[in-house]
Parts: sequence; structure tokens; C-alpha cells
Amino acid sequence: MTDYVFHVDPVEPLLFGDNRSARLGSDHQLQDQDPSPLTFLGVLGSHLIDTQGAGSWPGEVLGRQEDDILSPRDAQGGGAAGVLNDLAELLGFSYRDDQGRPWFPRPLHFVFERIEDAPFPGGYLSPVTFDERTASSCSLPRYLDRRGGKEVEEFEETLLVSRELLTGLLCAKSVYGQDLERVHLVCRARHALKKEVRAGIEMDNALNSVEEGRLFTRPYRRFRPAGPDSQSLSFGFSTWFRTLAPLSPEAREKRTVFAGGDRRRAVLTGEPLAGLPLDGILNAVLSCPKLASSEGFIAYLLTPAIQEKAPPRLGNREPVAAATGKPQFASGWNVKLARPRPIVSLTPAGSVFFYKWEKDDDRADFIRTNWLSSISPGRHAGFGRVLIGVWP
Repeated sequence: MTDYVFHVDPVEPLLFGDNRSARLGSDHQLQDQDPSPLTFLGVLGSHLIDTQGAGSWPGEVLGRQEDDILSPRDAQGGGAAGVLNDLAELLGFSYRDDQGRPWFPRPLHFVFERIEDAPFPGGYLSPVTFDERTASSCSLPRYLDRRGGKEVEEFEETLLVSRELLTGLLCAKSVYGQDLERVHLVCRARHALKKEVRAGIEMDNALNSVEEGRLFTRPYRRFRPAGPDSQSLSFGFSTWFRTLAPLSPEAREKRTVFAGGDRRRAVLTGEPLAGLPLDGILNAVLSCPKLASSEGFIAYLLTPAIQEKAPPRLGNREPVAAATGKPQFASGWNVKLARPRPIVSLTPAGSVFFYKWEKDDDRADFIRTNWLSSISPGRHAGFGRVLIGVWP
């Protein structure tokens, strides 16, 4: 297997919301939402079909063709054991600025406080001691201002964090008192992209004519344009993808593709990786001074996870606490059956789950083994991919 990084640079505003979960009736009123891993899987799959398969399915690269990648055949009991490893996998994605720097969802176990309308680091959340007399499960205490014990006003605007800051937060380092926005370790999401409402008309495809009185608007995301010394077209994305065989040089060359729910233009480029994706962060966690003394580890959601009734297990253990965001919803299109996918509820990227170490754990080996593993259904489509850190 070979790991690649592909960069997606939007040329036009992209729509992330053109699916059944975003529709309100038949009036085409759409809500904007974060991109689903299925968006990038579709972009990369179409690209590899064109460049590796000349329009047909490139099985030597992608593996067998599945009717529904969220529910592979052997997961339904129809295949041999281990056959799930014979499928290509989306390992995750992040935002990427025009300087080539990755940006990640803020880990939600770290609190930013609002000071004069700016985000400043407050502190970490960590699990409280379980008490059977007062609670049925562990919970997270509200962070209190260390300067006087008063509850702080949290900075609730969506933030992206740099690779350097994410590394520090996964290693439970102290960043208290630093102006992280000024030194470009934190980026407000609204500075990277903004909503842009565009009007459209409904068409009768059979007659190739306009439906009268069916004017609608759709929210698109326009990404921050590139600067004069940029390395890419705009603020976009980086995606990590694992194939079963090496790709041809043609598959790695710059190419125009279509992305999002309305197939807007983007530019795709790719290159092979010498090691694991984000292995610089991995090595920092493995050498973290708190690794040996920490009571447990955290699983940070790099990509959204499909919610299930049971808590997400990792390494055959259940979380003792979690810091999660508001659920999101996604659907999509099932090409084989020519109908929308069922709506799924997602735990958003940036959410954090807390697990305890076991006495006989080889902690470094555990982290390496579970780096970018998945804690939800839809593993091959990129759902539920996690990075491992230590308890604060």
C-alpha cells in the first residue's frame, strides 16, 4: 500500500450541502455545512478512474468496487475475513492555506476564552473522578478562570489551529497567556472562507426548459484568495489517501476536477508520502514527556464520525469522557442504486474522547498502531479518523 497527499485548491465557490439532509421540502432551500469525507472520496475516486482506469474501475489501485462504501460486503457477512484490507482508504483531510500550511479543527478539550473579542488560551478539560453517588458516568467540569475562580466567557467562534499548535495540544503543553492569533497559530474560520449566496433557477430536464416561478438561492463557500507569494490558488484542502498500488505519474499531475454538491471546479495535485501522514505530530507525541506519566490518552477526531448508540471504542476499550460539538448531518448519493443515501448523524471533527491506559500497555506501540485509525463506521470513506494524544 502507498500513502499520498492530494491538495484541492478551489477555483470557484464550492457548495457543501447539496444532499437530502440539507434540503427543506422541494424548494431547493439549502443549508451550508462542512464538507463530508464522501466529498473528497468522490473527488479522488473520479480522478483515479480517469487517470488510472481510462474511465473504468482501476481495481489494482482502489480494490473491488462496492455498491455502498459505508457498508462494505464483508461487513454484512458476505465475504472472507480480512477482505476489508483490500480496499483503498481516505485517511483524513485538513484545510490548507495558500502558503501550503495545514489547518485543523480546534480540539474541543481545550478552552479558549474571549478577551476583547479575541481568542486567548484558557486551559484543558479533563475527566473528573467517577462518583457513583452523584453521576452515572464521568463528566467534564467547566473550566474556571485560574486568575480568580470565576467562570470565563468562552470564545465560541469556529477556530482552526496550526499544525504546531495541534501538536502542542495533543502533547498537553501549556500555552496559557500567549496571543496565538497574532503569531498565526490560530485562524478564525471566517477569515479563511465565507458564505456567498447565489441565485439559481429550476430546470425541467426532460423539456430542457425553465420551471416558472422556481427561483432559489444556494449558499456557497468562497475561499480566501491567494496572496502574491502563494504556493496555491487559494485557501483549500489537503487530503491523505492510501492506495493498494502506486499511482502513475499522470495521477499526481495538476488537474482540474469537480468538487462539492454542485460540481464546481477545483485544481488537484498529488504526491507520495515517505512516511505516515502527519508523522511529525506522531513523533512529537511519542517523545512527549507526559506520555509515561499520563493517566490516559485522547482520541482527537480529524474527520467527523458516524454516530452510533454505543460509545466509540478504541483498542477494545470505551471512553470515560468526551468533549464533543453539536451533531452534524450528512447524506449523499448512492450511484449504484441511483437514490440518496440515508441521513447519518455525525460527531464533528475536533471532538475529543478520553480513554484510560491499561497496566500492560506499550504506550508508544499503541499510539503508532492506532494513528489515523477509525472509531466509526465508514472507515474506508474517511469517517472517524483519529490522532492520539495524552491526557492533560
